Amino acid sequence: MYPGVGDLSHQARVLELVAVYIEVVEWFVNVGLLPEFPCEDLALVDDGYEAAGEFGAHRVPYPASALAKVYQRRRSELEKLSRSATDKTDILFIDGLVKRECNGDCLSSLWERDGGTGLYPPPSIQSLLRTYLLDGIPMHVKHSIVIYVFLDLAGLLESRRYTAAINQFIKFPSAFRLTPSFIKITQALWLLDHQDFTEAIDMLLDPLISMDDLKPWQHQCIIRAFLYQGQHQMALKYIRVQQPPLKDIEDIRLNLTVLLVNGLIHEAFQYQRQHCNEQ
Repeated sequence: MYPGVGDLSHQARVLELVAVYIEVVEWFVNVGLLPEFPCEDLALVDDGYEAAGEFGAHRVPYPASALAKVYQRRRSELEKLSRSATDKTDILFIDGLVKRECNGDCLSSLWERDGGTGLYPPPSIQSLLRTYLLDGIPMHVKHSIVIYVFLDLAGLLESRRYTAAINQFIKFPSAFRLTPSFIKITQALWLLDHQDFTEAIDMLLDPLISMDDLKPWQHQCIIRAFLYQGQHQMALKYIRVQQPPLKDIEDIRLNLTVLLVNGLIHEAFQYQRQHCNEQ
């Protein structure tokens, strides 16, 4: 490599990160998420909206504390259901995404420095936006986290006065050129995290989803989420239709468990014999 080429490549990468960051910031301003309007108490959201000052009805609150309580409760519920699991963070998709796809503890450290716990949700809109300045995280992962936040906001901000903003949230994936497959995956796993099992399985089996876009840990997350929450038939349907690849011993054990809890003893026996050497 010629002298200086490495520096130029680094500068080009930094410029690309900053360019996307500015583009997303501008988009957030246009939909009313910036300037930031934090709201600690979800019950005060409507009052805060009216008191938005010169920005009027254009401002959309970010109830960070309310979101944090929702996810703290979900983690506690899943921990009780999965005491035998070796890695509980992979049961909640968003925790697995932050842990496994965000350059180690790069993103969690950022959220901690910004006053959060290091777990989802980000402590502020500004902290969410700073995700775009981090190197080593695929762009589609950054966009997926934003989509996840928007899905949460759409669920929490139920007042009709936020309808226009929520309709704009829907346009984010296409505005930033996220593929239909990644959009469907993010939506499906958000539904799974929120126990909307029927909608989740329907979307996970959508032909628009490319199996190449799902990582092995995500397949495991999906199967565990169904298993630990009593949705045994949905776990079976998922492995039958999507046939996730067997990358390691954990995949084999999970599939075997799915067969057993569905009462398919003979099939489980045959499956174990087929893969006994791999175990």
